[in-house]
Amino acid sequence: MNGSINKIRLSEVIAVILIIPLVICISLLLISTFHFKVVATIFVILSPLLILLVMNYRVMYGILIASLFFPMVVEFYASVYFSYLLLASFLLTHRRINLSEFSNPMNIPFIVYLISILGSYIFSQRLDMSLYKSLNLIAFFTIFYSTLIFVNNYDRLKTYIYLFIFLAIINGISIIAGGLGGRRSFGFAGIMFVDYAGIGLSQLAVLSLLADKKKKLLLIPVVIIMGVAMILTQTRGVWLATGICITLLFIFVFFQYKKFAVNRTHLILIFSFLVLSFAFFSIYTFSVNKSLSSRKITDTEQNIENVDVQSSLITRLLIWDTALNAFKRYPVTGTGIYTFPYVSQNYYNFPTLLYNRYVKTLTPHETFFATLTETGVIGFAGFIYLIFNMIRLNNRNLKYALTREQKKYSLLLMFSSVYIILSMIITDAWLWGHGLVLWSIILGFSAANNRIISKQNTVIKLN
Repeated sequence: MNGSINKIRLSEVIAVILIIPLVICISLLLISTFHFKVVATIFVILSPLLILLVMNYRVMYGILIASLFFPMVVEFYASVYFSYLLLASFLLTHRRINLSEFSNPMNIPFIVYLISILGSYIFSQRLDMSLYKSLNLIAFFTIFYSTLIFVNNYDRLKTYIYLFIFLAIINGISIIAGGLGGRRSFGFAGIMFVDYAGIGLSQLAVLSLLADKKKKLLLIPVVIIMGVAMILTQTRGVWLATGICITLLFIFVFFQYKKFAVNRTHLILIFSFLVLSFAFFSIYTFSVNKSLSSRKITDTEQNIENVDVQSSLITRLLIWDTALNAFKRYPVTGTGIYTFPYVSQNYYNFPTLLYNRYVKTLTPHETFFATLTETGVIGFAGFIYLIFNMIRLNNRNLKYALTREQKKYSLLLMFSSVYIILSMIITDAWLWGHGLVLWSIILGFSAANNRIISKQNTVIKLN
């Protein structure tokens, strides 16, 4: 009895330790933005609500999903900050946890990856920033393991997947409302929406494939909204990643049609419909709004006004040239994890004017190149091993999925993961902020799905 009381008290102490710094940081942020009386009023009104929310982990997890659609706050994204509040809630609501509950197929890949990046800390060119920005990694593992333990049935998994899709659709509607006026917009979610739309469309494609006829009809307008919103973002790399992902999905299901009990003819018709719809809406949108083809950003919230295709290409080429020079200098352990934006001034070999305009303070803009530059070949090898095991985990889930529900969510999470990998080729946003948080959620869902399948199949065999 005393042992359990001590465990409860320890978890509560840790939770308070996590909550207090967050409250202080948020308070300072609000005070710097508003008057002190306004801040005091906000806290008086919201404190009871915050206490109630922290004690309800289901609601807190839903807020985590919603926080993906909040803008950046100071140095980190809202979802990264919120992950620490989520951890406090987890400790308060899950007081009796066995170590066995943390067991999952990703543990060894995580350990290998963490060992592989140790050198990038030891030989970091900016250790202060490596340590500070590693709050992103702590958030990643916090969300992954809390998801693994919390999402223990398909009702919970479905709730949070549908919540994500719903919020993406609402954001898509806001983009359509603004975008048809000739503006390039990303909605209230900001520029990360382009990847939310990619994952959302991949998930909707799976749901459409495995749904009955009535549900297929209901999903058509949803797919159209998400597709049109993606077109209006004018992010061609995401179009390509999404197109490849959905094509791979249809090819996979085409050859596995017996497992998923789908008609090949219907499969070809659905795929053709999606391709033709995307082509039609692309042509229609750009013909009606010719100003969109200039690809100018007028949304000041993105803080990247007047960036066109040409300057975007120049930016990437100059950043990659600088990153390559940095890698050549430190090929084994890299410049230090998360340090490139803070040390890039040491590695460019072109006019300073170009550096200041196109490279300064920016990340390498490509996940694998960023990993190679900042963590060297050792860290890169650990990262590739991690990615390989993510796909291996999802493939194992598909292999052992027996029920229709198991197959549906295994397929959905597999191609959500495939999209993330494809997107990594065109952006490094999956290494920090909202991207990293969403990746940890998807990976956590995959690990939780593995556990659900194992438990359900054991019951099936026993019966």
